Amino acid sequence: MRLTPEQIATIRATARETFGPEARVWQLEIDLDFPIGSSA
Repeated sequence: MRLTPEQIATIRATARETFGPEARVWQLEIDLDFPIGSSA
């Protein structure tokens, strides 16, 4: 799932409001591929 530009802006604004103007936000993106019907 990818974040929309609006979601990113909301996350950044919330972090600044909560932690101050120097707050920094990092996004970790991980793509996982699970085969359908896998018994694992």
